Amino acid sequence: MNVVVTVSCSGAVPEITTRAALYKNGQLVNQSTLRTQHNTRSAQNNAAVRCSPGNYRGWMYFKVVFPPGYNAPTGSANGLGQEVPVSC
Repeated sequence: MNVVVTVSCSGAVPEITTRAALYKNGQLVNQSTLRTQHNTRSAQNNAAVRCSPGNYRGWMYFKVVFPPGYNAPTGSANGLGQEVPVSC
């Protein structure tokens, strides 16, 4: 099982930080480290576990540092994906 999170911007930004997590039956089963990528328009991160039957859901966090002059200078959010039943 693998959840991949992607953040895309319309232009290059100084920094994008991401974290991914994977939940099985409502319990956290794996979480990535914070990954920061510099001078880019997109970033990815992932969390994976060996497949076993259950209901899986991905989670993501991101923070974007915008170029100088942008109002606000940073933006961040997090959220859960849709729960998906898996039988392996």
